[in-house]
Amino acid sequence: MNDTPTDLPTSPRSKYTRWWPALIGLATLIILICIALQFSSLNLRMKGFAEPISPPILALATVIFVLRAWRTGNPLCAVLAGLAFSFTCREIHFDGTDKGIKVALAVLIVWTILWRKRLIAAARDISHSRWVLASALTYALSKLVEKRVFKSGRLEIIPNEEAIHVTLEEGMELVAHLLLLLSTVMGAWKIRSSQDKIPSPPGESDSK
Repeated sequence: MNDTPTDLPTSPRSKYTRWWPALIGLATLIILICIALQFSSLNLRMKGFAEPISPPILALATVIFVLRAWRTGNPLCAVLAGLAFSFTCREIHFDGTDKGIKVALAVLIVWTILWRKRLIAAARDISHSRWVLASALTYALSKLVEKRVFKSGRLEIIPNEEAIHVTLEEGMELVAHLLLLLSTVMGAWKIRSSQDKIPSPPGESDSK
């Protein structure tokens, strides 16, 4: 599913345009604002629509990331499998998930720091990492909406934010889940031989 080999030279224009998925989150927010302002009843329906389908989406993403990490030896997919599993548990809303998600994220942050060189190497697969970035940015925007950053008296750039913030938050989060699921199948997907695995960056031994 690679569109271009990541080790080939690219023109200055294509170097930036290939990251276009990073704009999906902002585009989604703008579209949701326009729709929510036209259909006020959507604010009541979006939560009921998004919450039931989020756990299956995230559970499927978890399974595919686990399989992909096993088949390719990609450390980024291993970390993302842990992240998707944490999100799955949070969306199911059983007892302990509020505190559990914080612990899980802390563990993932430490894991990411320890594997930072390997993760940087894995991120060279632009066809995969750009979709991971798109999902991350969409999640970030949804959290800003959830924290009411755009409400009256703060950063007032969303019209009638008081009435539509639930639609925006739930809609953005659902799109972020879908982008995370999409990222599971984008980019290199093959069984790597020992010679074909993503090389460790200079200064890091293979035993790490």
